[in-house]
Formats: sequence, C-alpha cells, structure tokens
Amino acid sequence: MNKKDIIRFKKGLKVEFTELGWVVKFDQQKLPLNYASLIILDIFSKWKSIEEGTKLMAEKCTHKNDFFGVSSNFHELLKKGFFEIKDEAKNTFSFHGSKFDSFPVHVRMLNDKTRTLAFQKAIRAKVTPNDIVLDIGTGNGILAATAAMCGAKHVYAIEKTEFIEVARAVFKANGLENKITLIKGDSRELELPEKATVLVSEIIGNDAFDEGIIATFEDAKKRLLTPNAKLIPEFITIYLQAFEIPNAKYANTLVHRSNLNKWKNDYQVDFSAFLDYIDDKPVLLNINNVDLKKSTELSVPYKAIEVNFNENIDFQKLSEHQIEITKDGELNGIHVYFEAKLSEENTLSLAQNKISDDNHWGLKVFFLPKIREVKKGDQVSLSYALKKLKSEINLLS
Repeated sequence: MNKKDIIRFKKGLKVEFTELGWVVKFDQQKLPLNYASLIILDIFSKWKSIEEGTKLMAEKCTHKNDFFGVSSNFHELLKKGFFEIKDEAKNTFSFHGSKFDSFPVHVRMLNDKTRTLAFQKAIRAKVTPNDIVLDIGTGNGILAATAAMCGAKHVYAIEKTEFIEVARAVFKANGLENKITLIKGDSRELELPEKATVLVSEIIGNDAFDEGIIATFEDAKKRLLTPNAKLIPEFITIYLQAFEIPNAKYANTLVHRSNLNKWKNDYQVDFSAFLDYIDDKPVLLNINNVDLKKSTELSVPYKAIEVNFNENIDFQKLSEHQIEITKDGELNGIHVYFEAKLSEENTLSLAQNKISDDNHWGLKVFFLPKIREVKKGDQVSLSYALKKLKSEINLLS
C-alpha cells in the first residue's frame, strides 16, 4: 500500500475489552490495542486515505509517545489485513518477464497445467475439514483457494509482494474471503494466530532451492506448524544426466570445431588456437522443453541430493559421481534437474522422459566448453555442489 490508498476497516470487525485490554478481531485474526489506538477505529470507520488518516492520528494524540504506539498498531493492522482498499485506489501491475509482482510469471505458472493440477491433487489428498492450512508464497492464490475449496477449516496465505492484492481479489471473486486470511510479509518474520497442520508452498525455482524453500520449511516447522504437520512437497531430489545437446543450442556461445571450420571457410583465417585457451569449467545455460527432448541421453540419471522435508534438513551439499556413458556420442552437456514428491504417487519431474510440454520452469544444462567424444562404457568423473542455493558442476576427469 502507499499513502494515497483509500482504506477503511473491513465489515465484520469486532472490538472487545478483555482482561488483557482492548482487542480487535476479524475472522481468525486478532490484535491487542492500547487505549490511545482506539482512535484508529474512529478515523477509519469510513473511507479515508492513509495519508489523511495518519495526519488525523497525529492531531488526536496528545502525547508524542501515544502517537508512536498508535502508529505501530496501525501498521500492524495494515499488515494483517484488517482494512479493505477502495477499488479506484487499487494497484495495477506492469508486465515484467521475471518479477513475481507482475503477470507474466503467473500466466506461465497457471499455463503449466501439469504443475498446477499436481499441486491441487496433493492438496485434495492431504487436506481434511479439521486442517489449518498455511500457503507460503501464495502469489495468484491458486493453492490457497484449492485448500479452502476442498474443505480446510481455515487457510492462511502469506505473500510478500504487492501481488497480494490480486490474490485477495481472486479469493473474493470465488467467495473465499472468509475462509482465507491473507498476511503480507516474509513467513520467517511473521507469526500466525494458530499453528497450521498442513504446509503447502511452490517456492521451487528453476534451480530448485534458489527461492529459499529449505530455510522457509525449516523455519515453518519450528514456529508455524504443529508437530507432524503434512507437507507439500515432501521431498525434492536433484539428478544429473549426461547428454548430447543439439549443436544449434551452443553454436553462438561456445567454441566448437564446426565453428572453427565455418570461420576458416568464411574468412580464410584459422582460429584453432582458441582451443588452447578454453577453461574447462562447465557453463550454465538454459534450454527449453523442445531442445531437451531433441537431445540424446548418454547416461542414466544420477542422484546428487535428496532433501526430505519431513526430517531435520541436513544433507550432503557436495557429491562426486562416476558417470558411465551408455551410448557413443558427443558429450557436451550435463542436465541438472529436480523431482518433487508432492504426495504419495504424485511427483513432478523435469527429467527428459517425464517433462510435460507445458512445463514453465527453465531447464538447467551445464555445457562443457571442451566437448568430448565418448564411447559406451567410458567413465566421466564430476562433482556436484550446492553453493548459496545454486547448483554447480565441475569435471574431475
């Protein structure tokens, strides 16, 4: 929200005096107020801009310390969703290719029918009418809405971007505004009114862990969930697989003998000296679904990391592998991909033979600057490391 937004308290809000003092309640949310903060209820009982309301609060507070307390209570009420925003004051969102508070990312995710239906299937399999569900990174609200529609007792949906306003509108349009409590912020810095019995979150990046799912789940298990809460996903496993990727995918990036031959024919200059100066370190490039399916498997998949979210997350971040080549070819890429187990017999996979045509995740391939001719039975040694939540591949031989 910004200071020009026009807001008022939501209908159905209640104020009670308890043995602990004044408490304001809405739906499953409640917040204690100091006596001076009761002026907030009066000021925002009708539509008013945040800027205008803040000035009135300052004028009505007789002491400077009172204003600090009132201002603190006001921002807590804003953060926890006690206000509604007048339609003409609502935000709009520009189109940016990769930001989570812009539409293209959400369009791609919703168009990934395989991913979305898999999460919905897992939610329907795990959520019961007795469950309190927590959705971290709710985004466009699809997972929270699914949990509410399949009968959850209540759903808490956390979103740290301004796109939370879009999710709120989606919930209202589907008659779910009283079943879902939206909370703005980072889950690691927030408290819930009650512990959740189910956690669902699709903060899985192109490089599976780079959106912080490990730390987010660990924190939620310690503070926000009941013991033995149900988790979606349950596991994420990282695999490595050797491939021969079509030359067109790297011809404009890496040095290849076809380039050297072409340049010599085009310009009558021999550039073969380039080969003596190439670093061996694999280069991470993205490819799409079509290009991966056109590629030739040169090995079976090798498991690099498995994270079981139901246990204390302590896993080996560095592993070494002897990749056995299963087919003659030109080894030029290592595909690093994830499989996410959402529920029993319900797994999302970015493996070449399992990936769906509507997949929205970027596919990570480590291209080898020095391309190798390999034969069936050859051994290729490499290491996998997870550094600062990013995958890294190094050739050992």
